[in-house]
Amino acid sequence: PDRRFVYITVNVSEGDIYHIQSVGLSGDLVVPKPELEKLVEIKPGEVFSRAKINDTNSAIADKLGDLGYAFANTTPVPKVDEKTHEVALNFAVDPGRKVYIRRIEITGNDKSRDYVVRRQFRQMEGALYDGALIRRSKMRLQQTGFYDKIDTKTVPVPGHPDQLDLDVHVSERPTGSFSIGVGYSNAQGILFNGSISQNNFMGTGNALSFSANVGSLGTAYNLSFTDPYFTPDGVSLGFSLYRNDTNLYILSVAPYQEIDYGGTATLGIPVMQYVYDYMSLGFSDTTINLFANPPAIYQDYVNTFGNTATALTIGNDLTYDSRNSPIFPTKGFYGSLSLKAAVPPAKLRWYKAEIKADYYHPITSWLTGGLSGRYGFINGYGGLSVPFFNNYYLGGPTTLPGYQTYSLGPQVGGYPVGGTRELLFNASLYFPL
Repeated sequence: PDRRFVYITVNVSEGDIYHIQSVGLSGDLVVPKPELEKLVEIKPGEVFSRAKINDTNSAIADKLGDLGYAFANTTPVPKVDEKTHEVALNFAVDPGRKVYIRRIEITGNDKSRDYVVRRQFRQMEGALYDGALIRRSKMRLQQTGFYDKIDTKTVPVPGHPDQLDLDVHVSERPTGSFSIGVGYSNAQGILFNGSISQNNFMGTGNALSFSANVGSLGTAYNLSFTDPYFTPDGVSLGFSLYRNDTNLYILSVAPYQEIDYGGTATLGIPVMQYVYDYMSLGFSDTTINLFANPPAIYQDYVNTFGNTATALTIGNDLTYDSRNSPIFPTKGFYGSLSLKAAVPPAKLRWYKAEIKADYYHPITSWLTGGLSGRYGFINGYGGLSVPFFNNYYLGGPTTLPGYQTYSLGPQVGGYPVGGTRELLFNASLYFPL
């Protein structure tokens, strides 16, 4: 009556439920019919579902797109039986003509050089359009960690109905960081730390980083460089140098000081999609200074090798990585099988094997679940035992948060001595802040 409000009533009649009587395929089936039938989401006897029909249309279009049919079209044709409330459903497939990619245009790469983006593409210019290769190319760009967003768009070439241009637009994210800090703790006193890193150094795609940590507990310095495309076909080459001085006696963790320095060179070879093989050669020089009343295993090491011993290591890591990002993954799997040995003519002799697995799955648009596990063992050879500092230790922020450093595992006289076997599982939740 006051003309201020309007009330609207919507009457909804859902009607009767219909079931699928049969599902068929017709048209120009350029791939074997059984392969297309596997892509049909809706089955006879199920309730009619528009969502499953749309999913089937998309799956068939993607399948044909992987074979060069960029404009493939699938039309669902239902035949309704009003008496039995059943639907005979037929998918009419029209693949269209095959299409080739004339040119790939890249925009948005204000920092990255053109070849840094282009070398990640598996879809080639002049080649048949392949939807799977374009999707794989986008994932490879995401895995670099250089870009927040990658958009691709096909553009028809005027006068050439069998050609397309592929426009690729990337939105770059900051790839460098610089930090410096000062802290204090009762155990370690005043702490100074700083780091600088650039994962896309001067737009070349190379990674360069340096970090330094200084405190009463000790010091740590690390310098690393990686060229992910040392050769045009994707063989990577990396170097790292380090020097660490750690006094675990100050933390009341163990009665010794460890001073070591060394370096590693790593060559990475692409084996197949998602699979890389990394071969490494390393050198280390380790000095152990014991304090009062050390466990026998500490003293036995010094008696055998002296306070200072060197190690020459060779290693091989076979990895599988389908994560959508190396920094903050939300889906995918990472696994590795690692073999490493300390070999003559250096003093130390040992070999180790490790297997690791990490799985990520999106729970919501902002929450990711993660499962990880690893198993490893290390043994000495040539009549020599494993140095105690090469044993496995658990506890602390890098292995099991909530437990004190090195607090889990074998101990002698209240001091950790580590173990030659390790088995660890973690379940985690990740969300952005």
